[in-house]
Amino acid sequence: MGVDIGGGSIKACFTLPDGSQRVGISTPYTDASPESVRTAIEDACSSLDADLSSPSAMGLCLPGVLDDARERVQYAANLPGLIGASVGSLLPEPLRAVPRRVVPDALAAGVGAWLREPVSGRLLVLVMGTGVGAALLDSKRPVTLDGVGCGHIGQLDVSLTDDAPIGPDAGRGSLEAYVGLPALRARFGDDPAPLIAALDEPDQALRALARAIRICHAVFTPAHIRLAGGVGAMFAPALPRLRSLVERDLTLVASERWSLACVDDLTLAARGCAHMAGQSVEA
Repeated sequence: MGVDIGGGSIKACFTLPDGSQRVGISTPYTDASPESVRTAIEDACSSLDADLSSPSAMGLCLPGVLDDARERVQYAANLPGLIGASVGSLLPEPLRAVPRRVVPDALAAGVGAWLREPVSGRLLVLVMGTGVGAALLDSKRPVTLDGVGCGHIGQLDVSLTDDAPIGPDAGRGSLEAYVGLPALRARFGDDPAPLIAALDEPDQALRALARAIRICHAVFTPAHIRLAGGVGAMFAPALPRLRSLVERDLTLVASERWSLACVDDLTLAARGCAHMAGQSVEA
């Protein structure tokens, strides 16, 4: 089983014995608390008619920074109501006894993206929603700096001016300050998708994202780049203009024939979590 605790809803995934997956999404919430998260998990699973006591293992995506034991949320800029909460307090009672593996949401989404579209070579997935995260996989295997991620890409400084905006983590000029959902809504309104689709090269959001991708080319040399998450999917119509900005005088260390695409699937992290939980059982 995989559970992705997102900024506005819960996604749940069950992997069946034949390897197929079933996914469910809860009704949205606006003020996440341990109680509302527990209810949303039950909601997401009820749509699958799933027995919460049946999983042999569970992969779980939690927002923010966990303590060293990975059992308590220490910091969550986008879901402050969960700060201080224990992992167990977020789960319905039947799931608390299920062996679990806590997985960063970006890493889980990266695995989910690879499962949806297996590619050879190095894959970088930028997971764009309320925040911005990243996963790096090399021939399906996650590549990490600390065992859990490849760096805080959302806090990458892509400043375009001296008065660059400040992101939710208090970092000036961070990628999230330009392309995180709160920043885009502040500029474009509650439904930014139509205006994002029409973005042209001079726009600061497109330029900031292009700059971040150029930096990632230099650091990670990916053969494939995928934009995922709700915001990532919004950039699909602007991909030709985004790629043009990235390629302009791009460093020669970048892969020669790199690909860029969007993955429009909000359940990637839940799918990746379920897959990684299954691997833990097999190991």
